[in-house]
Amino acid sequence: MSDLMQKALQEREFDMCADKAGHHNRQKIFYLIMALIFTDTVLYGSIVPLIPVYMKTFHLTTFTFGIIFSSYAFGVLVLSIPLGMMAEKYGYRKIFLSGMTALALSCLFYGLANHAWMLLVCRFFQGAAAAASWTAGLAAVAVLYPLQQGQKIGLLMAVMSLGTIFGPPIGGFLYHFFGYHQMFAVLSLFCGALIFLIFKVDFADLDGDGRGSSHINFSFVLKNQKLLYFSLVLIILASTWGLLEILLSVHLDQQFSLGAVQIGLFFGFTGIVNAVSDALAGHLSDHYGYDRFVFWGLLATALFFPFLALTASIVILLLLMTLIGIASGAAVTPSQPLMYRLVVSDPETSPQGAGVIYGLYNACYSVGMFLGPILGGFLNTHFKLFWSLTIFSFLFLASAALFYVMIIDRQKKTQNFVHPE
Repeated sequence: MSDLMQKALQEREFDMCADKAGHHNRQKIFYLIMALIFTDTVLYGSIVPLIPVYMKTFHLTTFTFGIIFSSYAFGVLVLSIPLGMMAEKYGYRKIFLSGMTALALSCLFYGLANHAWMLLVCRFFQGAAAAASWTAGLAAVAVLYPLQQGQKIGLLMAVMSLGTIFGPPIGGFLYHFFGYHQMFAVLSLFCGALIFLIFKVDFADLDGDGRGSSHINFSFVLKNQKLLYFSLVLIILASTWGLLEILLSVHLDQQFSLGAVQIGLFFGFTGIVNAVSDALAGHLSDHYGYDRFVFWGLLATALFFPFLALTASIVILLLLMTLIGIASGAAVTPSQPLMYRLVVSDPETSPQGAGVIYGLYNACYSVGMFLGPILGGFLNTHFKLFWSLTIFSFLFLASAALFYVMIIDRQKKTQNFVHPE
């Protein structure tokens, strides 16, 4: 049997499995996942307006608060793969419930926090909750919509971008009108409402079969060279916005004398562009190939980076950030179903379930989230903006070259294409 025919039969089997849940019920599950991810990202950004309050109250330095913030990515990194395995074994509903419960408890704990270590614990629990929502959510989409992963994940990424945009103003509004303790009580109640919805939705054949693996084994990554190199490319791709937030925030303040509100609006606009790009790239990549979008997204992002330091116009700078938002969105969204197909198309690694695969994806992405701000701070300390962005541009160009040689070129030689027909 040819590789293409085997892949077609595998996809047909996946689609038949997805149909067991029923079209209407699949939509309910998908909308619930959208609500969970939106809530997670809103709460992620809701404490941003409180950063000055925390730093003054607990006498924190910028470096110390950076460590507190990074504990979120650490929570995602540590728990993504274990939670993915547990979703396959014990059911997705249980993972969604545990994640939203952790998020609700972290809100209550925030309201009681009177020391920096308590903030660290809260942020870690937020990361753990994100690992549950994202890993189980993406894996559920892969099972329910095997041939539409790009489109559906694009919508999830768009919702994430909107949550990131609305998080800080929602947090500021609640703090202004309700005060510190009450704002977190309100957020916790909202999480409670979602817990109720999780109980109400029928997860059909996503309830787990009890036969999943009980131990973590990373050998499947080492057996698949394309997956191994792609994981490295993904880490670099995931570091983009963390690095730009550090470098450009300083640049916007020093070069254009923008205040905190204007800087927030600047990044907010690029977030909206990124949301639209995510949704569009996801839909188109289902038809034209995930690998093509990732490659050209990496290449275009690399080419735009240095020009951010060369303009003296805020309008042109915003235009360049718009282009970077489109290019990076075109790469990030298709990268998720691409990793899934890299695993299931390889006979050595295909036994891995969707939970483990997307757990690996989130773990790699969290490493990039963690390293981005650190790399941005290092480059900002030792280099001028142009050279900092040029160095990062070369890193992206190297990633694009690695991706082409190890993924696209190898697929052409073996005729085992990852992108759908």
